[in-house]
Amino acid sequence: MPTLAAYEVIYAGSVTLGPFLPDAEGQKDLEVAFDLPDDVDIESPAILAFRVNPYGTQPVALEVQINNAVIFNQTFDTAPQRSWHEIFSARLLKSGDQNQLVMYCPAVGENDPGGKITVSNVVVFFQTTIP
Repeated sequence: MPTLAAYEVIYAGSVTLGPFLPDAEGQKDLEVAFDLPDDVDIESPAILAFRVNPYGTQPVALEVQINNAVIFNQTFDTAPQRSWHEIFSARLLKSGDQNQLVMYCPAVGENDPGGKITVSNVVVFFQTTIP
């Protein structure tokens, strides 16, 4: 069967995350539920794309999970805003069912909460089958 590229906007807003410590102030994580069409081709890879803007004086780590599977873990220096994409197995996606995206900032070091990062415009690209 032929396939088409498709996408789903998961989060169109902007949120600042970090640091992920119990006594730290601010947003600890981003959790978003999203649905996908029934015809997602789980045999083809998918792509998660988003904008990141780390800031402050410390590096910041960002971890991304889809349906409880870590697909991305990266430490950023306090460099400028950029677009980021990550290819992952579409087998992690639930076709036509509720999916869960979680983004959070784990500690950079043993006693180092790290900096902060603004995440925005989260989109998942996937392939669908055409009957």
